Amino acid sequence: MNFENNCRVCHSLQFDPETPELALPHGSTEFVTAFLRSLPKQYADLAARKGAADANGFVQEKLAGLREQFGSGDDLERRVFFSTTKLAPEIRNGTLSGGTRALFPGCALCHEVKTSVSGSPEITKPMIVERWLAPAKFDHAKHANISCAQCHDAVHSKDTADILLPAKETCAVCHSPRGGVVDTCATCHTYHKPLVAAQ
Repeated sequence: MNFENNCRVCHSLQFDPETPELALPHGSTEFVTAFLRSLPKQYADLAARKGAADANGFVQEKLAGLREQFGSGDDLERRVFFSTTKLAPEIRNGTLSGGTRALFPGCALCHEVKTSVSGSPEITKPMIVERWLAPAKFDHAKHANISCAQCHDAVHSKDTADILLPAKETCAVCHSPRGGVVDTCATCHTYHKPLVAAQ
């Protein structure tokens, strides 16, 4: 599981709703800090790519909008790293409504963020367990035609430590005679240890 393939669809790194072309980098506090401190250049480069007639005016307008919304550059940086404000997209029937994505809430929504002795943000490396139920036979690829939210109740999750395994009843919606998907016990469960070759 990684951010680009599994998280970005709901957790956008877009910090300026009027400028979706710019998004925060992911994976390094140093890159995020450097990006935020180079926003005038980021906006100037964007103005050049768009062929803006008044690039300097474009940059000043964008920076003024950020100051109005977030305060100083330091305030914006603190919010980016430490805010846990949930600005989640609306999810109906297990799917994102209208393809909307959340405006970036802050690293601390998903990560443990502390202040280091130097005063800079320090993000604890996430520990993502690949398989919670070791003897179970589950393949996400076979479930790619349904949305993640149909099985994992992330909408009601309050803490990044929540384990969002679906209940058996959730699986049984499809894996049952009524759901029409194979539903034997052995479809999901392995009961015996593998045979060890005689030595």
